[in-house]
Amino acid sequence: MIAGFSGNAISTGVSGATIAGGGARVFVPPFAHLNEPNAVGASFGTIGGGLDNMVAGVAAVVAGGKWNRTLAWYSSVSGGQDNFIGLDADHAAVGGGQTNIVLPKAHHAVVAGGLDNQVSAFVGTIGGGTHNRVSGPGGTVPGGNGNDASGYNTLAAGTQAQALHDGAFVGADNHYADFASTAPNQFLIRAGNGVGINTTSPRGMLHVEGSAVAGQPQLTLVQLAAGDWARLELQARGQDQWQITAGGQDNALNFWTPKKGDMMKLGMDGTLSVPVLAITGGADVAEPFEVTSPDLPPVSVVVIDEAHPGKLKQSQRAYDRCVAGIISGANGIQPGLSLHQAGVLGGGSNVALTGRVYVLADTRNGAIAPGDLLTTAATPGHAMKVTDHKRAQGAILGKAMTGLANGRGFVLVLVTLQ
Repeated sequence: MIAGFSGNAISTGVSGATIAGGGARVFVPPFAHLNEPNAVGASFGTIGGGLDNMVAGVAAVVAGGKWNRTLAWYSSVSGGQDNFIGLDADHAAVGGGQTNIVLPKAHHAVVAGGLDNQVSAFVGTIGGGTHNRVSGPGGTVPGGNGNDASGYNTLAAGTQAQALHDGAFVGADNHYADFASTAPNQFLIRAGNGVGINTTSPRGMLHVEGSAVAGQPQLTLVQLAAGDWARLELQARGQDQWQITAGGQDNALNFWTPKKGDMMKLGMDGTLSVPVLAITGGADVAEPFEVTSPDLPPVSVVVIDEAHPGKLKQSQRAYDRCVAGIISGANGIQPGLSLHQAGVLGGGSNVALTGRVYVLADTRNGAIAPGDLLTTAATPGHAMKVTDHKRAQGAILGKAMTGLANGRGFVLVLVTLQ
């Protein structure tokens, strides 16, 4: 059946073909006329309308549009302009748009629309966009600009995403520069303003918020091979890298660098091992004790309370051999290390056992100068200068690092109980 323009034609020997309409003699300025007929050259081919469309594949269809061509069997061009399906690209389809191409032998390929897109591989798919290419079997470009899916079963989306290796998934943001896979089976994302999971406002390059199930971790790294390590690598560009690992034969958590090896290890039993420990939050080593004397301020000298084993009290007499230390925390100097065992030894006031701490001092036994040994004073909770070294044996608090000329006041002391 032929309808429409008188120049529309179905080739001799073709059966079951249809041209439903379209075709025309078109005026081309300034003086010429041009015939733009529709033509079917294969049995059961169909053209629905439009101008200068051609069907040369058995049971193929061009629904309309202008200058559309299909040479493949059971293929279809739904409309648009200058779209083409090549020879032996059977069961392929172009939905519309302009200058979209399915190259020869690209069976079952699809270009849904867009501009200047091209599929050259079996079951390749382009959803739309412009200047996209699929040359790998099973490759997909959903849309965007300048994307290339050339590996087997790949996906490239966004702007200039290049899925060049088999099984690669590449998504690129709107920066006009190639972003390409470098190995098979990669999942690559270029997102200049960050990737958000459960958030629309990522505060970094990767922001994970919330948990899919209450009580579960936000990020899990698992090494499936027994005895191996789950690894997280951290590196500033141009600097040595850090790795945080968990696993191995002892299932420990490690911080290490390839150059120096283990830098910190945390065992499953709670043991922490480090080559060097630098504490920057305080200047003394303290242990919390229950103190029976009420409301003692930091800088107070405390001694063992004979009436309450394991507890301390405010010092009351000079040269007390039960001296235990100084309550830490005065003048902004906090304990750098606090020692206690939860559930076994009760907490209380942090008492400095070693290191630097301020103490209340009394000069009734003489002015205090840096380097003087200090002991308990008769003034409650105070220290004084040692003048009787025989009595001071076993009652020394430490050594003065600052002086006090007269009266009472603060003295910085290096605590060394003797």
